Amino acid sequence: MALRTGLQMCKQQGFSRINVFTDSIEAIRLIETEGGANHPLHTEITEIRELIYSDWDISIKYAPRNALQCADLMAKKAQFIDEELVYWMEPPQECLSRLQEDVALANMSATNY
Repeated sequence: MALRTGLQMCKQQGFSRINVFTDSIEAIRLIETEGGANHPLHTEITEIRELIYSDWDISIKYAPRNALQCADLMAKKAQFIDEELVYWMEPPQECLSRLQEDVALANMSATNY
């Protein structure tokens, strides 16, 4: 799950407060409920929970895909990169205008879980 990698990166960078937006209600439900040790993503879900409940302020919210255009663009760009992990210190230039729109739309349409 990309969420685990993102949380790990935020933790490594020393962020103390983060807001996570996802268009996957299923991912949120998996994190919030005990799926059992037999769930195929059990290890990742457990690691995500440990990260979420560690010493920082985090919120995870659902937002529709149309409110996450910058993330969608970056995911599409990543498909054509040979590296296993790419870390952008700043959003790509072509994402900047979308990012501002996404923040406004995600905050308006987000659902807390």
